Amino acid sequence: MEVSESLVQALAPDQPSINAAKKLLNPAKWPVLSQSENVNTIWGECQGSGSKPYYTMADVADNGYKCTCPSRKFPCKHVLALFWLFSDVPSNFTKTDPPEWVNDWLGRRKRTNTGEKTTSTDDSNKPANKLNTQSTPTEQTLTPEEIAKREADKAKRASQNRAKTQDSIKQGLIEFQQWVNDQLSHGIVHFLKEDTTKCRKIAARLVDAKAVNLAARIDELPAKISVFPIQQQPNFVLQEFAKLILLSEAWLANPDDIDTFRSVASSENREQLLAPTSDMPKPIVKNGTWQIIGEKSEMLRNGLQVSMRWLLLVADSSSSLSAAPTFALLLDYSTVKSGKNKTTSVIGMQIEGSVIFYPSRSPLRAILGEHKYITDMPVSQPTNNTHWREHFLAIHAKMPWIDDVPYIAQAGRISEDNTGQYWWHNKDKTQCLPLTNNAINPIILGSQLSSVFVLLNGQFAELISAKTEHWGVITCL
Repeated sequence: MEVSESLVQALAPDQPSINAAKKLLNPAKWPVLSQSENVNTIWGECQGSGSKPYYTMADVADNGYKCTCPSRKFPCKHVLALFWLFSDVPSNFTKTDPPEWVNDWLGRRKRTNTGEKTTSTDDSNKPANKLNTQSTPTEQTLTPEEIAKREADKAKRASQNRAKTQDSIKQGLIEFQQWVNDQLSHGIVHFLKEDTTKCRKIAARLVDAKAVNLAARIDELPAKISVFPIQQQPNFVLQEFAKLILLSEAWLANPDDIDTFRSVASSENREQLLAPTSDMPKPIVKNGTWQIIGEKSEMLRNGLQVSMRWLLLVADSSSSLSAAPTFALLLDYSTVKSGKNKTTSVIGMQIEGSVIFYPSRSPLRAILGEHKYITDMPVSQPTNNTHWREHFLAIHAKMPWIDDVPYIAQAGRISEDNTGQYWWHNKDKTQCLPLTNNAINPIILGSQLSSVFVLLNGQFAELISAKTEHWGVITCL
């Protein structure tokens, strides 16, 4: 049984519910955490403010749930926390037979002839007769006409829900565009004085409007601004506002576009990527030998830690390498309490196998398919022969709201000017690129570099790793 952390985001009725669930992730609050693989069910007892715990249970197969708390939100914070805990550390859930109160809930859940389950609306806390777990609820046999009608009704409800969601996002984006106009009217300097408060307020409004990914990007904006020197911050804010306005306009023009939907509303989870429905584009699979060229970890304001790894295709199993390097970005979200952030760096390691990309007009984010780690082989790491600005604009033309563009620069050096600003320049100094890094390893500063891996934002770059001629690949974060 597996549960992804994105499920919590998808099930949560609002952002406050996620924040409340996060406070319940301490295992000490759950004296009982158990699971039964036979019925795909997890359950727990959460100690609340009263003398008796709240009994919380959920089905990891179809995400049904029930809790004995009096909350009017569905699902409540206890259910979200239960899913979250199981996603982080499933080993904390003892494998055992369901107790009577879980069996009672399972017995009162309705089954259709397709095996689908629906959450029981019976919120009664009265004792129930013990269920014979060997018995199977009688399933109603439906005629082909009834099945067709049921499927039509299901499609109609899905269409209505999609229309309702799109209308909510539309109103949120219109409000966001007005918010940007207000910030420009009052002045960027005034915005910078209260950027955290202002961004948090509009982000909360966008979460309510179901534009959760756009909200997360805005919520992280103050942290990105702080990386730049104060004299460069206004230009960065204007650039970011322009990207976000273009993103909102692109969504309003075509809400069904996969790239805009993913950037504004929500992303597919792993299961949806591997088994897309008929109305979803198929993933892109690329086979070959990949090298891990960059790693980065960030703590988000929602309490999650995101770990990023960039792969570079160094040997294509199907054909010769393309002129432009092929990158893949692997993302992993975890809570600090789960301990997943305590990983060993694997920079420079090589992977042989398939990489499955999320469908996009400019594919980058991906997951690993069948693969294996291999002994380092001498490889010729491809670099970009185009100017870094031309490379950025080529990607930007496809997705003008894109945040960071990966780029491998040619051989050269990293230097520091008298103001403390770091710069990359190629061997003959015909190209240079300002870096946002606050500090860089002295070994890199004193070495001739075979190549450097950076993330471009249009004006500056963040140095992620550098390949030296004598010391191999060195991470810069």
